[in-house]
Amino acid sequence: MGNWRISVYQDFFEQLLYFSVELKRLTHEKMKEMDELMHKEHPDSEKYKVALQKGRANLEKYKTMTVMTQNVLRGILLACKVNWLDDPKIKAVAMTLEDLPISD
Repeated sequence: MGNWRISVYQDFFEQLLYFSVELKRLTHEKMKEMDELMHKEHPDSEKYKVALQKGRANLEKYKTMTVMTQNVLRGILLACKVNWLDDPKIKAVAMTLEDLPISD
């Protein structure tokens, strides 16, 4: 009767060891798949990269135009020697110039 229990326990531990090794192998395979998926490039990524570059170029173009316009408006305000604090409309424009980006 004692040998039978040892045999049952031995079989149980062998199965447990087998499942443990199998689980480790499957986990390793899944982690390898996940790593491959993370490093795999999306088929449309090149299209998005091109669109992003065009968007950045447009942003830079409009930022430059904004800075130039801002500088022209500042020059006009200075050249006219108008007291912009007295006129609410000119004051609003002058105060808005402070919020626009200054050239780098």
